[in-house]
Amino acid sequence: MTYFITAIGIIYVIFGVVYFIRPDYARAVIDFFKAGKRIYIGGIIRLVLGALLIYAAQNALVPWVPRAIGILAVAGGITIYALGIGRVHAMMDWWKGLSDNRLRIIAVVAELVGILLIYSA
Repeated sequence: MTYFITAIGIIYVIFGVVYFIRPDYARAVIDFFKAGKRIYIGGIIRLVLGALLIYAAQNALVPWVPRAIGILAVAGGITIYALGIGRVHAMMDWWKGLSDNRLRIIAVVAELVGILLIYSA
């Protein structure tokens, strides 16, 4: 299961690098999930990945890291369903309106989370 944690960490790092270089890709992802009810697919992805990270944490060298990130992912997935599509779309509009530099800061945070996951595995 440590390979799963490492793979998720690598994915975080890749997305962080891509979004840092091209913040407009982050806006494109927001547009993709905003169409129709696709945001609910994002909620399911968060719930599943979060639950798998929590489960895989028992085999990690530093188990609190994937467990904490998994709990945050599950909480994010639940929040999508709790807020409803209207409020989530409003939040997505806010994220989409952020400047490129602010999106780059968020990308760096994603990269650091990915590095932390890789280290913890």
